[in-house]
Order: sequence, then C-alpha cells, then structure tokens
Amino acid sequence: MLKFPHPIHADLRLLAPHADQARELFALIQNNLNHLQQWLSWPTLMKTPLDVAIFLNTAARHNRAGTALILLLQYQGKICGVLSYNDFQAHDCSANIGYWLDAAHQGRGIISSALPVLMRHGFQDLGLNQVFIRVAEGNDKSAAVAKRLGFQWTHTQQDAETLHQQAINHHVYVMRREDWKK
Repeated sequence: MLKFPHPIHADLRLLAPHADQARELFALIQNNLNHLQQWLSWPTLMKTPLDVAIFLNTAARHNRAGTALILLLQYQGKICGVLSYNDFQAHDCSANIGYWLDAAHQGRGIISSALPVLMRHGFQDLGLNQVFIRVAEGNDKSAAVAKRLGFQWTHTQQDAETLHQQAINHHVYVMRREDWKK
C-alpha cells in the first residue's frame, strides 16, 4: 500500500492532496495555463486558489471513498503536477490514468518514474486487471510516455471529447496485469 508522502527517488515524491497545497498548485496551473489548455478543458475553471482548494478537498474525498486516486507530484520540494487513477470500473477491474506536468519539468523522467509506482499499486494493491491511458490526438509527448512504459495501443476513439468547441479523438493505450513487468 502507498503511504504518503511516498518517495519515488531522492528528488521525487507522491503527495496526498490537501487544501493547504492550493496556493502552490494554483500558481503552477496559472504558470502553465497555455500549455495545459492545449490538451485539457479544466484549467480555465481554476480562477482562484479557492477553486483549487475545492478541487483538492474533492480529490481527497474521492481518494478516501475509493472512487479515484488523485496524487500530487513533488519534485525537489515543489509541486510539479498531478498523477491519478480516474474512472475506476468495477465490472472489469480497470481504471484510466491521468497526469499533467509543469512544462518546465518535462523531459526529466518524472512521469516515467512515478507512473510505474502507481501501476504497481493498481495491480498489486487495488486488484486492477488493466489500466488505460487516453491520449488526445496530437499529444505526442503523452503517447511517447505510454509507449515507453510498455502500454499497447488498442484503438482510436473518435470524437472522445470536445475541447475548445472541437471534437478530439483519443488514442487509447492499455497495460494489462499479465503484461505488466514482463
């Protein structure tokens, strides 16, 4: 089981969400607004630190209820992004993985280091059979993470979401328990 803060390596930790982190996370979101809005619809909804505090409290509630697992990434003592299991599905013991990372922290192996810890927790502790990464078409960096970690492309979901009033396709990647750590 994961205990928090959970060390990944000397510079990187996973943190449980808490409203005390709202100002730091808000500043990070604001500094990355253009970067995040490319692929995500929610950043413009985070207008104040209070909005982020509400998100963090909601995330903590979901974590306690077991309906999601939303964690903060901390690199060298500063929050640099979010890593999560979303949409736990009881019927097939699956979940979707979500993540975002501060643009200045990309290329340091942060997601590639933290994601295997989340996957191990999902397969060994939560009993998941498969986990998915759904990548917006054109988000080559996220697709590269999925491929580097051994996820297999399964299909492209047409019109998977609407972003900036445009239909966006998702490339769907899967890691199954039996393929993990082969």
